[in-house]
Amino acid sequence: MTSRQHRVAIGATTFGLAATLALTGCAPGGGPSGTDNKGTDAASDAAQPHGYVEGAEESAEPQNGLIFADAATGEVHLLDLLSGDTRTLSDGDKKAPTIDALRTDGRYAYASTASTGALSVFDGGTWTVDHGDHKHYYRTAPDTVGVIDGAAGASVASSRTFVAITGAGAGAADDSVGGSTGRSTASAAPANSILDRAKLDDGSLAASADLTEATAGAALAVPFGENLITVAGDASDSPTGTVQVHGPDAADLGTLADTCAAPAGTATARTGIVIGCADGALLVTDTSGSFAGEKIAYPDTLPAGSRATSFDYRPGANYLAARAADNTVLSLDVSDRAWSVATTAASVSAVTSPGDGSTVLALLADGTLNSYSTDDGSLLTSVPLLGGGTSAGADAASGTPSIQIDTARAYVNDAGTRQIHEIDYADGLRLTRSFDTTITPSHLVEVGR
Repeated sequence: MTSRQHRVAIGATTFGLAATLALTGCAPGGGPSGTDNKGTDAASDAAQPHGYVEGAEESAEPQNGLIFADAATGEVHLLDLLSGDTRTLSDGDKKAPTIDALRTDGRYAYASTASTGALSVFDGGTWTVDHGDHKHYYRTAPDTVGVIDGAAGASVASSRTFVAITGAGAGAADDSVGGSTGRSTASAAPANSILDRAKLDDGSLAASADLTEATAGAALAVPFGENLITVAGDASDSPTGTVQVHGPDAADLGTLADTCAAPAGTATARTGIVIGCADGALLVTDTSGSFAGEKIAYPDTLPAGSRATSFDYRPGANYLAARAADNTVLSLDVSDRAWSVATTAASVSAVTSPGDGSTVLALLADGTLNSYSTDDGSLLTSVPLLGGGTSAGADAASGTPSIQIDTARAYVNDAGTRQIHEIDYADGLRLTRSFDTTITPSHLVEVGR
Protein backbone atom coordinates (compact mmCIF):
# COMPACT_ATOMS: atom_id res chain seq x y z
CA MET A 1 0.00 0.00 0.00
CA THR A 2 1.07 3.59 -0.61
CA SER A 3 1.08 6.22 2.09
CA ARG A 4 -2.32 7.42 0.89
CA GLN A 5 -3.92 4.03 1.42
CA HIS A 6 -5.06 2.61 4.72
CA ARG A 7 -6.94 -0.36 6.01
CA VAL A 8 -10.11 -0.13 8.06
CA ALA A 9 -11.05 -3.15 10.15
CA ILE A 10 -14.74 -3.89 10.45
CA GLY A 11 -15.79 -5.24 13.82
CA ALA A 12 -19.11 -5.88 15.52
CA THR A 13 -19.59 -2.24 16.51
CA THR A 14 -22.65 -0.09 16.96
CA PHE A 15 -23.90 1.32 13.68
CA GLY A 16 -23.44 5.04 14.32
CA LEU A 17 -25.74 7.68 12.92
CA ALA A 18 -24.02 10.61 11.25
CA ALA A 19 -24.97 14.10 12.29
CA THR A 20 -27.77 15.42 10.12
CA LEU A 21 -28.44 18.93 8.89
CA ALA A 22 -31.63 20.51 7.67
CA LEU A 23 -31.62 21.30 3.96
CA THR A 24 -32.69 24.71 2.72
CA GLY A 25 -33.57 26.21 -0.62
CA CYS A 26 -35.99 23.43 -1.62
CA ALA A 27 -39.18 24.67 -3.22
CA PRO A 28 -42.29 22.47 -2.77
CA GLY A 29 -42.97 20.17 -5.67
CA GLY A 30 -39.45 20.66 -7.06
CA GLY A 31 -39.12 17.03 -8.20
CA PRO A 32 -40.24 15.69 -11.55
CA SER A 33 -43.07 13.77 -9.94
CA GLY A 34 -43.57 15.94 -6.86
CA THR A 35 -43.43 12.86 -4.64
CA ASP A 36 -41.44 11.78 -1.65
CA ASN A 37 -39.85 8.35 -1.20
CA LYS A 38 -43.22 6.83 -0.29
CA GLY A 39 -44.83 7.93 -3.53
CA THR A 40 -47.13 10.42 -1.83
CA ASP A 41 -47.65 14.02 -2.91
CA ALA A 42 -45.19 15.92 -0.76
CA ALA A 43 -46.67 19.28 -1.71
CA SER A 44 -50.20 18.27 -0.72
CA ASP A 45 -49.49 18.41 3.01
CA ALA A 46 -48.60 21.99 3.90
CA ALA A 47 -47.86 20.94 7.48
CA GLN A 48 -44.80 18.96 6.39
CA PRO A 49 -41.63 20.37 4.82
CA HIS A 50 -40.82 19.49 1.22
CA GLY A 51 -39.23 16.05 0.94
CA TYR A 52 -40.44 14.99 4.40
CA VAL A 53 -40.30 11.24 5.06
CA GLU A 54 -41.87 10.09 8.31
CA GLY A 55 -39.44 8.35 10.64
CA ALA A 56 -36.33 9.28 8.66
CA GLU A 57 -33.59 11.83 9.30
CA GLU A 58 -32.64 14.09 6.41
CA SER A 59 -28.95 14.83 5.88
CA ALA A 60 -26.93 17.33 3.93
CA GLU A 61 -24.77 14.64 2.27
CA PRO A 62 -25.26 11.11 0.91
CA GLN A 63 -25.47 8.43 3.60
CA ASN A 64 -23.90 5.66 1.53
CA GLY A 65 -23.36 2.15 2.84
CA LEU A 66 -22.35 -1.26 1.55
CA ILE A 67 -24.39 -4.41 2.10
CA PHE A 68 -22.37 -7.57 1.63
CA ALA A 69 -23.27 -11.23 2.00
CA ASP A 70 -21.42 -14.47 2.63
CA ALA A 71 -22.58 -16.97 0.02
CA ALA A 72 -21.75 -20.04 2.14
CA THR A 73 -23.23 -18.96 5.49
CA GLY A 74 -26.07 -16.65 4.44
CA GLU A 75 -24.82 -13.89 6.73
CA VAL A 76 -25.50 -10.31 5.63
CA HIS A 77 -23.64 -7.27 6.98
CA LEU A 78 -23.97 -3.52 6.45
CA LEU A 79 -20.98 -1.18 6.38
CA ASP A 80 -21.49 2.53 7.05
CA LEU A 81 -19.08 4.31 4.70
CA LEU A 82 -19.13 7.50 6.77
CA SER A 83 -18.28 5.97 10.14
CA GLY A 84 -16.59 2.75 9.04
CA ASP A 85 -18.83 0.80 11.43
CA THR A 86 -20.70 -2.36 10.55
CA ARG A 87 -23.71 -4.29 11.80
CA THR A 88 -25.32 -7.63 11.10
CA LEU A 89 -28.56 -7.63 9.12
CA SER A 90 -29.13 -11.38 8.90
CA ASP A 91 -31.62 -12.43 11.56
CA GLY A 92 -30.04 -15.20 13.65
CA ASP A 93 -31.39 -18.67 12.94
CA LYS A 94 -33.88 -17.19 10.45
CA LYS A 95 -31.13 -16.09 8.08
CA ALA A 96 -30.81 -17.71 4.67
CA PRO A 97 -28.78 -20.95 4.58
CA THR A 98 -26.85 -19.73 1.54
CA ILE A 99 -27.01 -16.71 -0.76
CA ASP A 100 -26.54 -17.01 -4.51
CA ALA A 101 -27.11 -13.39 -5.58
CA LEU A 102 -27.63 -9.94 -4.09
CA ARG A 103 -29.43 -7.01 -5.71
CA THR A 104 -30.41 -3.52 -4.61
CA ASP A 105 -32.69 -0.65 -5.56
CA GLY A 106 -30.69 1.95 -3.67
CA ARG A 107 -32.25 1.35 -0.27
CA TYR A 108 -33.27 -2.30 -0.04
CA ALA A 109 -31.12 -5.36 -0.71
CA TYR A 110 -32.65 -8.55 -2.09
CA ALA A 111 -30.76 -11.77 -1.35
CA SER A 112 -31.60 -14.80 -3.48
CA THR A 113 -31.33 -18.40 -2.21
CA ALA A 114 -31.80 -20.93 -5.00
CA SER A 115 -31.92 -23.98 -2.70
CA THR A 116 -35.04 -22.70 -0.92
CA GLY A 117 -36.46 -20.50 -3.67
CA ALA A 118 -36.57 -17.56 -1.27
CA LEU A 119 -35.79 -13.88 -1.73
CA SER A 120 -34.81 -12.21 1.55
CA VAL A 121 -35.36 -8.45 1.83
CA PHE A 122 -33.14 -6.16 3.92
CA ASP A 123 -33.56 -2.45 4.58
CA GLY A 124 -30.20 -0.68 4.31
CA GLY A 125 -31.68 2.34 6.08
CA THR A 126 -30.18 4.93 3.72
CA TRP A 127 -31.39 6.28 0.40
CA THR A 128 -31.45 9.26 -1.96
CA VAL A 129 -34.49 10.92 -3.50
CA ASP A 130 -33.54 12.60 -6.76
CA HIS A 131 -35.77 15.54 -7.73
CA GLY A 132 -33.74 16.38 -10.81
CA ASP A 133 -32.49 19.83 -9.81
CA HIS A 134 -31.72 18.75 -6.25
CA LYS A 135 -31.52 15.65 -4.07
CA HIS A 136 -32.61 14.59 -0.60
CA TYR A 137 -30.52 12.21 1.53
CA TYR A 138 -32.17 10.09 4.22
CA ARG A 139 -31.24 7.73 7.01
CA THR A 140 -33.32 5.47 9.21
CA ALA A 141 -32.68 2.30 11.19
CA PRO A 142 -31.50 -0.62 9.00
CA ASP A 143 -33.39 -3.87 9.49
CA THR A 144 -34.43 -7.27 8.17
CA VAL A 145 -37.79 -6.92 6.42
CA GLY A 146 -38.93 -10.40 5.43
CA VAL A 147 -38.87 -13.22 2.90
CA ILE A 148 -40.66 -13.71 -0.41
CA ASP A 149 -41.06 -17.38 -1.23
CA GLY A 150 -40.66 -18.61 -4.80
CA ALA A 151 -38.83 -15.48 -5.93
CA ALA A 152 -35.19 -16.64 -5.97
CA GLY A 153 -33.53 -15.50 -9.17
CA ALA A 154 -36.27 -12.98 -9.92
CA SER A 155 -35.67 -9.63 -11.56
CA VAL A 156 -36.10 -6.78 -9.06
CA ALA A 157 -36.84 -3.22 -10.21
CA SER A 158 -38.12 -0.31 -8.13
CA SER A 159 -39.52 3.17 -8.19
CA ARG A 160 -40.78 5.30 -5.31
CA THR A 161 -44.20 3.73 -5.91
CA PHE A 162 -43.64 0.02 -6.63
CA VAL A 163 -41.14 -2.81 -6.45
CA ALA A 164 -41.56 -5.25 -9.34
CA ILE A 165 -40.41 -8.81 -8.66
CA THR A 166 -40.79 -10.85 -11.84
CA GLY A 167 -39.35 -13.69 -13.82
CA ALA A 168 -39.15 -16.44 -11.18
CA GLY A 169 -41.51 -18.68 -9.26
CA ALA A 170 -45.19 -19.29 -9.79
CA GLY A 171 -48.32 -18.89 -7.77
CA ALA A 172 -51.51 -16.96 -7.33
CA ALA A 173 -51.45 -13.25 -6.68
CA ASP A 174 -52.25 -12.29 -3.11
CA ASP A 175 -52.73 -8.70 -2.00
CA SER A 176 -51.80 -9.60 1.56
CA VAL A 177 -48.50 -11.19 0.50
CA GLY A 178 -48.60 -13.75 3.23
CA GLY A 179 -49.90 -11.26 5.76
CA SER A 180 -46.41 -9.92 6.49
CA THR A 181 -46.68 -6.73 8.55
CA GLY A 182 -44.15 -4.71 10.47
CA ARG A 183 -40.51 -5.79 10.59
CA SER A 184 -41.36 -9.47 10.47
CA THR A 185 -39.77 -12.41 8.70
CA ALA A 186 -43.07 -13.88 7.54
CA SER A 187 -43.07 -15.35 4.05
CA ALA A 188 -44.71 -13.55 1.16
CA ALA A 189 -46.47 -14.64 -2.01
CA PRO A 190 -44.40 -16.00 -4.90
CA ALA A 191 -43.25 -13.92 -7.86
CA ASN A 192 -44.56 -12.33 -9.90
CA SER A 193 -45.44 -9.71 -7.31
CA ILE A 194 -45.69 -5.93 -7.44
CA LEU A 195 -44.99 -4.64 -3.95
CA ASP A 196 -46.45 -1.42 -2.61
CA ARG A 197 -43.36 0.71 -1.93
CA ALA A 198 -45.01 2.86 0.75
CA LYS A 199 -45.97 -0.27 2.69
CA LEU A 200 -42.49 -1.70 2.21
CA ASP A 201 -41.08 1.49 3.71
CA ASP A 202 -43.35 0.80 6.69
CA GLY A 203 -41.92 -2.73 6.97
CA SER A 204 -44.66 -4.70 5.21
CA LEU A 205 -44.24 -6.96 2.18
CA ALA A 206 -47.67 -6.15 0.76
CA ALA A 207 -48.53 -6.60 -2.90
CA SER A 208 -50.68 -4.45 -5.13
CA ALA A 209 -53.38 -6.96 -6.06
CA ASP A 210 -54.42 -5.34 -9.34
CA LEU A 211 -50.90 -4.79 -10.63
CA THR A 212 -49.71 -8.22 -9.51
CA GLU A 213 -52.58 -9.73 -11.47
CA ALA A 214 -51.66 -7.59 -14.49
CA THR A 215 -48.12 -8.97 -14.43
CA ALA A 216 -49.09 -12.62 -13.93
CA GLY A 217 -48.02 -13.50 -17.47
CA ALA A 218 -45.12 -11.06 -17.73
CA ALA A 219 -41.59 -12.21 -18.39
CA LEU A 220 -40.36 -8.94 -16.89
CA ALA A 221 -41.80 -5.81 -15.29
CA VAL A 222 -40.20 -2.51 -14.35
CA PRO A 223 -41.79 0.49 -12.60
CA PHE A 224 -41.73 3.82 -14.40
CA GLY A 225 -42.63 6.38 -11.75
CA GLU A 226 -46.23 5.68 -10.77
CA ASN A 227 -46.74 3.42 -13.79
CA LEU A 228 -45.52 -0.05 -14.73
CA ILE A 229 -43.93 -1.38 -17.92
CA THR A 230 -44.39 -5.10 -18.65
CA VAL A 231 -43.00 -7.43 -21.30
CA ALA A 232 -45.33 -10.34 -22.06
CA GLY A 233 -44.04 -13.85 -21.51
CA ASP A 234 -45.20 -17.18 -22.91
CA ALA A 235 -48.07 -17.41 -20.40
CA SER A 236 -49.44 -13.97 -21.23
CA ASP A 237 -52.65 -13.29 -23.16
CA SER A 238 -50.59 -10.96 -25.36
CA PRO A 239 -48.00 -12.13 -27.90
CA THR A 240 -44.62 -12.88 -26.37
CA GLY A 241 -42.45 -9.77 -26.24
CA THR A 242 -45.35 -7.31 -26.28
CA VAL A 243 -44.53 -4.23 -24.21
CA GLN A 244 -47.43 -2.66 -22.33
CA VAL A 245 -47.84 0.30 -19.98
CA HIS A 246 -50.09 0.02 -16.92
CA GLY A 247 -51.30 2.79 -14.64
CA PRO A 248 -51.04 2.63 -10.84
CA ASP A 249 -54.55 1.12 -10.74
CA ALA A 250 -53.57 -1.44 -13.44
CA ALA A 251 -55.36 0.55 -16.15
CA ASP A 252 -54.13 -0.26 -19.65
CA LEU A 253 -52.26 2.85 -20.85
CA GLY A 254 -51.28 1.38 -24.18
CA THR A 255 -49.03 -1.04 -26.05
CA LEU A 256 -45.73 0.10 -27.54
CA ALA A 257 -44.98 -0.49 -31.21
CA ASP A 258 -41.60 -2.06 -30.44
CA THR A 259 -41.42 -5.54 -28.94
CA CYS A 260 -38.73 -7.05 -26.71
CA ALA A 261 -37.75 -10.65 -27.29
CA ALA A 262 -36.07 -12.50 -24.39
CA PRO A 263 -36.07 -9.55 -21.98
CA ALA A 264 -33.26 -9.51 -19.42
CA GLY A 265 -31.85 -6.58 -17.48
CA THR A 266 -33.36 -3.19 -16.76
CA ALA A 267 -32.04 0.27 -15.91
CA THR A 268 -33.62 3.53 -14.81
CA ALA A 269 -31.65 6.12 -16.74
CA ARG A 270 -32.13 9.87 -16.65
CA THR A 271 -33.86 9.73 -20.03
CA GLY A 272 -36.17 6.78 -19.35
CA ILE A 273 -36.41 3.05 -18.72
CA VAL A 274 -34.00 0.72 -20.52
CA ILE A 275 -34.78 -2.98 -21.04
CA GLY A 276 -32.29 -5.46 -22.46
CA CYS A 277 -33.68 -7.43 -25.41
CA ALA A 278 -32.29 -10.08 -27.76
CA ASP A 279 -31.81 -7.55 -30.57
CA GLY A 280 -30.82 -4.47 -28.59
CA ALA A 281 -31.98 -2.22 -25.79
CA LEU A 282 -35.51 -0.87 -25.66
CA LEU A 283 -35.72 2.69 -24.35
CA VAL A 284 -39.13 3.67 -22.98
CA THR A 285 -39.78 7.38 -22.48
CA ASP A 286 -42.66 9.35 -21.02
CA THR A 287 -43.52 12.83 -22.29
CA SER A 288 -46.43 14.25 -20.29
CA GLY A 289 -48.10 10.87 -20.06
CA SER A 290 -47.37 9.90 -23.66
CA PHE A 291 -45.25 6.74 -23.68
CA ALA A 292 -42.95 5.80 -26.55
CA GLY A 293 -40.49 3.00 -27.21
CA GLU A 294 -37.29 3.11 -29.22
CA LYS A 295 -35.11 0.10 -30.01
CA ILE A 296 -31.36 0.75 -29.88
CA ALA A 297 -29.90 -2.09 -31.95
CA TYR A 298 -26.63 -3.71 -30.93
CA PRO A 299 -23.59 -2.56 -32.90
CA ASP A 300 -22.27 -4.65 -35.79
CA THR A 301 -18.96 -5.01 -33.97
CA LEU A 302 -20.55 -7.04 -31.17
CA PRO A 303 -19.60 -10.74 -31.40
CA ALA A 304 -22.35 -12.96 -32.79
CA GLY A 305 -24.68 -14.30 -30.13
CA SER A 306 -23.63 -11.70 -27.58
CA ARG A 307 -26.04 -9.34 -25.84
CA ALA A 308 -26.65 -7.40 -22.64
CA THR A 309 -28.48 -9.33 -19.93
CA SER A 310 -27.94 -6.85 -17.10
CA PHE A 311 -26.85 -3.24 -16.74
CA ASP A 312 -24.47 -1.69 -14.23
CA TYR A 313 -24.24 2.06 -13.86
CA ARG A 314 -24.11 5.06 -11.58
CA PRO A 315 -27.67 5.88 -10.50
CA GLY A 316 -29.07 9.02 -12.09
CA ALA A 317 -26.76 8.87 -15.09
CA ASN A 318 -27.46 8.26 -18.77
CA TYR A 319 -24.56 5.88 -19.38
CA LEU A 320 -24.84 2.12 -18.86
CA ALA A 321 -22.40 -0.79 -18.97
CA ALA A 322 -22.97 -4.47 -19.66
CA ARG A 323 -20.87 -7.62 -19.82
CA ALA A 324 -21.77 -8.95 -23.27
CA ALA A 325 -19.36 -11.88 -23.63
CA ASP A 326 -16.32 -13.39 -21.91
CA ASN A 327 -14.03 -10.62 -23.14
CA THR A 328 -16.49 -8.01 -24.37
CA VAL A 329 -17.78 -4.89 -22.60
CA LEU A 330 -20.75 -2.92 -23.92
CA SER A 331 -21.42 0.74 -23.12
CA LEU A 332 -24.70 2.49 -23.89
CA ASP A 333 -25.06 6.25 -24.17
CA VAL A 334 -28.79 6.55 -23.61
CA SER A 335 -28.91 10.22 -24.63
CA ASP A 336 -27.27 9.58 -28.01
CA ARG A 337 -28.84 6.11 -28.42
CA ALA A 338 -25.39 4.77 -29.19
CA TRP A 339 -23.43 1.66 -28.16
CA SER A 340 -19.67 1.25 -27.91
CA VAL A 341 -17.66 -1.96 -27.57
CA ALA A 342 -14.40 -2.68 -25.74
CA THR A 343 -12.51 -5.96 -26.07
CA THR A 344 -10.54 -7.11 -23.03
CA ALA A 345 -7.38 -9.21 -22.74
CA ALA A 346 -8.94 -11.54 -20.15
CA SER A 347 -12.43 -12.65 -19.24
CA VAL A 348 -14.65 -9.96 -17.76
CA SER A 349 -15.97 -10.57 -14.24
CA ALA A 350 -17.77 -7.27 -13.58
CA VAL A 351 -18.40 -3.93 -15.29
CA THR A 352 -19.89 -0.53 -14.55
CA SER A 353 -20.11 2.98 -15.95
CA PRO A 354 -18.88 6.02 -13.99
CA GLY A 355 -21.44 8.15 -15.83
CA ASP A 356 -18.88 10.47 -17.40
CA GLY A 357 -19.71 9.44 -20.96
CA SER A 358 -16.10 8.72 -21.85
CA THR A 359 -15.03 5.66 -19.85
CA VAL A 360 -16.24 2.27 -18.73
CA LEU A 361 -14.77 0.13 -15.93
CA ALA A 362 -14.16 -3.61 -16.05
CA LEU A 363 -12.84 -6.05 -13.46
CA LEU A 364 -11.05 -8.91 -15.22
CA ALA A 365 -10.57 -12.52 -14.16
CA ASP A 366 -6.84 -11.89 -13.70
CA GLY A 367 -7.67 -9.46 -10.88
CA THR A 368 -6.96 -6.22 -12.72
CA LEU A 369 -9.33 -3.27 -12.69
CA ASN A 370 -9.31 -1.50 -16.06
CA SER A 371 -10.84 1.58 -17.62
CA TYR A 372 -11.58 1.73 -21.34
CA SER A 373 -12.44 4.56 -23.70
CA THR A 374 -16.03 4.55 -24.92
CA ASP A 375 -14.85 6.36 -28.06
CA ASP A 376 -12.63 3.62 -29.49
CA GLY A 377 -12.55 0.85 -26.84
CA SER A 378 -8.87 1.44 -26.08
CA LEU A 379 -7.41 0.59 -22.68
CA LEU A 380 -6.84 3.75 -20.64
CA THR A 381 -5.76 2.56 -17.18
CA SER A 382 -5.02 -0.84 -15.65
CA VAL A 383 -4.27 -1.52 -11.97
CA PRO A 384 -3.73 -4.85 -10.22
CA LEU A 385 -6.40 -5.08 -7.53
CA LEU A 386 -7.25 -8.67 -6.60
CA GLY A 387 -4.15 -10.79 -6.10
CA GLY A 388 -5.92 -14.12 -6.48
CA GLY A 389 -7.93 -13.11 -9.53
CA THR A 390 -11.69 -13.51 -9.81
CA SER A 391 -14.34 -15.84 -11.10
CA ALA A 392 -17.55 -14.85 -12.86
CA GLY A 393 -19.39 -17.69 -11.13
CA ALA A 394 -21.31 -17.41 -7.86
CA ASP A 395 -20.12 -19.94 -5.28
CA ALA A 396 -18.85 -20.02 -1.74
CA ALA A 397 -15.22 -19.86 -2.83
CA SER A 398 -15.32 -17.02 -5.36
CA GLY A 399 -18.62 -15.25 -4.82
CA THR A 400 -19.82 -12.80 -7.44
CA PRO A 401 -17.34 -10.01 -8.20
CA SER A 402 -19.00 -6.61 -8.33
CA ILE A 403 -18.14 -2.97 -8.98
CA GLN A 404 -20.49 -0.69 -7.07
CA ILE A 405 -20.23 2.99 -7.96
CA ASP A 406 -21.48 6.38 -6.80
CA THR A 407 -20.61 9.97 -7.64
CA ALA A 408 -17.20 9.83 -5.94
CA ARG A 409 -15.98 6.26 -5.45
CA ALA A 410 -16.21 2.69 -6.69
CA TYR A 411 -16.21 -0.43 -4.47
CA VAL A 412 -15.02 -3.93 -5.32
CA ASN A 413 -15.51 -7.02 -3.16
CA ASP A 414 -12.49 -9.29 -2.71
CA ALA A 415 -13.80 -12.62 -1.42
CA GLY A 416 -10.34 -14.21 -1.45
CA THR A 417 -8.88 -11.79 1.12
CA ARG A 418 -12.12 -10.87 2.92
CA GLN A 419 -11.81 -7.24 1.92
CA ILE A 420 -13.76 -4.52 0.16
CA HIS A 421 -11.68 -2.04 -1.82
CA GLU A 422 -12.57 1.62 -2.33
CA ILE A 423 -11.40 3.17 -5.60
CA ASP A 424 -11.13 6.79 -6.71
CA TYR A 425 -12.08 6.14 -10.33
CA ALA A 426 -11.49 9.78 -11.33
CA ASP A 427 -7.86 9.62 -10.15
CA GLY A 428 -6.31 6.81 -12.19
CA LEU A 429 -8.24 4.06 -10.35
CA ARG A 430 -6.39 4.93 -7.15
CA LEU A 431 -6.97 2.63 -4.18
CA THR A 432 -8.10 4.87 -1.31
CA ARG A 433 -9.20 2.39 1.38
CA SER A 434 -9.48 -1.35 1.97
CA PHE A 435 -11.99 -2.60 4.53
CA ASP A 436 -11.35 -5.91 6.31
CA THR A 437 -14.53 -7.94 6.82
CA THR A 438 -15.37 -10.63 9.36
CA ILE A 439 -17.38 -12.60 6.80
CA THR A 440 -16.55 -13.43 3.20
CA PRO A 441 -17.93 -10.60 1.01
CA SER A 442 -19.14 -12.98 -1.71
CA HIS A 443 -21.74 -10.47 -2.92
CA LEU A 444 -21.82 -6.68 -2.66
CA VAL A 445 -24.29 -3.85 -3.27
CA GLU A 446 -24.29 -0.15 -2.37
CA VAL A 447 -27.21 1.61 -0.70
CA GLY A 448 -27.84 5.31 -0.13
CA ARG A 449 -26.99 6.28 -3.71
